[in-house]
Amino acid sequence: MKKFAIHIEIDRARVEERIAEEENIDGIIYILVEKSPFPADRWFDYPVTILGWWLEGYLKLSKDEVAVDNDFMDGPFKFISTKDQDKVRLTFRQRTHQGEVEVRPAIVTAMTEYQDELIQTAKSLLDILNGYSASGADIDSLRNVLNKVQAVDQLG
Repeated sequence: MKKFAIHIEIDRARVEERIAEEENIDGIIYILVEKSPFPADRWFDYPVTILGWWLEGYLKLSKDEVAVDNDFMDGPFKFISTKDQDKVRLTFRQRTHQGEVEVRPAIVTAMTEYQDELIQTAKSLLDILNGYSASGADIDSLRNVLNKVQAVDQLG
């Protein structure tokens, strides 16, 4: 059983509308943490942009081994990834008026599982968007950072 999975849903009509308006693509994105959704089931946000950020964070994590904040664009939620040898610890946080609080127990998973989930989710999302003939700066950015992550994977 996977400890960490990314769930994304986008609507073709909505994608076409957002592209026509030259806006970021929005849709549903959340993380399944041991089958429980974070930040919430059917969280509405900007999956193309967010997934690009998370892939950039993965590059930092794999290279520099520093803790990386992985934000959601809307709302006060993020998860922090911290590398420990061949594993990654994921901590789930929410910003409040009193500061950040951990909102669910942290998990530890294999770095390869974390990396594979990011790569496969990005590939799947780009395949869907290609099927819609969608294009835009956020899609190009996601494609570029995915290529960088895959290059690092092939070298490693």
